[in-house]
Amino acid sequence: KKREAKKAAAAAAAAGGDAESKGEKGPDAQTDSSKQSAEKEVSPQEAAEKKLKALNKKLRQIATLKEGQAGGKVLNEEQVQKVASESALKEEIETVSKLLADLK
Repeated sequence: KKREAKKAAAAAAAAGGDAESKGEKGPDAQTDSSKQSAEKEVSPQEAAEKKLKALNKKLRQIATLKEGQAGGKVLNEEQVQKVASESALKEEIETVSKLLADLK
């Protein structure tokens, strides 16, 4: 039933209706203030820092996968692809780091 409610709310939003304007309050209903904060402008420096943080997280995940693989764990196809993307990821981290240094 929750899934049906979400679909109905999405259909209403797509049709131009808003759950709040109809007086419906669901778990996915956003207030005006939360919509405004979602649309908040982000500085290039903040965006680069966020990107760098995400890239470093992926690099840590790859390290964990490699440790598991060395310990005899069999990786699935997705995990193998992630490990294979390590060098490209390191290059991207270097690029974003340089960009961030230029912004500071």
